[in-house]
Amino acid sequence: DQGLIGIQGGSLNGNGTIYGPVFVGSAASIAPGESFGALTINGPFISSGTLFFEIGGLGAGEYDVLSITGSALFTGGSIQFDFIGYTASAGNSWDFLFAKPISGWETLGFTVNGLGEGLDWNVVLLENGAELQIASVPIPPTVWIFGVGLLGLLGVRRRLIQK
Repeated sequence: DQGLIGIQGGSLNGNGTIYGPVFVGSAASIAPGESFGALTINGPFISSGTLFFEIGGLGAGEYDVLSITGSALFTGGSIQFDFIGYTASAGNSWDFLFAKPISGWETLGFTVNGLGEGLDWNVVLLENGAELQIASVPIPPTVWIFGVGLLGLLGVRRRLIQK
């Protein structure tokens, strides 16, 4: 319980609750949980640092969550997701950040590590927080056209061989 918690370097990680405003500088990071878990900040949050979230499953307690009871202001920095021992599928999603309001979202960079092939991701800003969503990578129309044309050529070749 502090008047202001300023983290200029290093990392703050773990489970529990911090009472008071939190400022995260550009050389600092926040990593909720110990492996997986939840960190709550009872107060406003300002960050230009890095937020790390680990994902090990879909259920509660199998991924990291940062809950902020006050406003969240981002002034740069990044959010990184790491899949740990879990293979995501299209349609999976995780509510990883809770705060209202959230501002400065457009100043963030995002990284997703450990996502399987054929999958894409999107981070969506919600009314009360943010969600990581996983989707299948769409096949470009040129691939479909090329694939259908190739199958047609194989059919012609097959007919020529059989005659």
